Amino acid sequence: ELKYLSILESGLNPKAVSRANAVGLWQFMSFTGKEYGLSISENVDERMHIEKSTEAACRYLKYLNRLFNFFYLALAAYNSGQGRIGRVIKKTGLTNYWDLHPHIPKETSKYVPQFIALAYLMNFGSEHGLKPDVVNYRPELQNIYVESKVDLGLLAQLTNISLEEMQTYNPHFKKTVLPASRYGYEIALPTSIIPYFNENKVAILDSISGKSSVIDAIDENPIILASNNSE
Repeated sequence: ELKYLSILESGLNPKAVSRANAVGLWQFMSFTGKEYGLSISENVDERMHIEKSTEAACRYLKYLNRLFNFFYLALAAYNSGQGRIGRVIKKTGLTNYWDLHPHIPKETSKYVPQFIALAYLMNFGSEHGLKPDVVNYRPELQNIYVESKVDLGLLAQLTNISLEEMQTYNPHFKKTVLPASRYGYEIALPTSIIPYFNENKVAILDSISGKSSVIDAIDENPIILASNNSE
């Protein structure tokens, strides 16, 4: 059920930014994100990376649960900071969340009940006639790795998807043109495109890095998706 916490934190918007500059699905502050291994730079902010930020949030919640030995306290600490919750425990001598509830900050006192209500809604909403108007599905994705400069707009064009789709699949990139990086870039593409990418990998990578390349060779071999029913 902890996956539903991301709805409470960001409304499932990986690019969400709070007034306090917490970022991403899980609303990491920069120092906490870096502490849990997320890269944050002028070009990339992995607090917006759906998988990596989720893994970091799981590790952080696991740490908080070990620290406070009670998940409701872990959730409260996730919202207001472990130091603040620790000080309230020390001051009151109380260790049960519901006993501490009147003593913690007002916003945090609402946070855990909101999570409980949200988890109930997500699990049992249909029993109360609550159903989504629209169901959005993200296609299955697979990562490619690029070590050179990357023009995401050109990569989208050469793999037959829109730049908007490229940015949706890779919300952690802050720019559409990324400079060469010693660590390279991990870029998510729809799995259906990967065979075509692999077949034309050299030409595509040369093109997106700004090298001269035979782009015509790619144009002569356009993507044929299974749904096209063409040969």
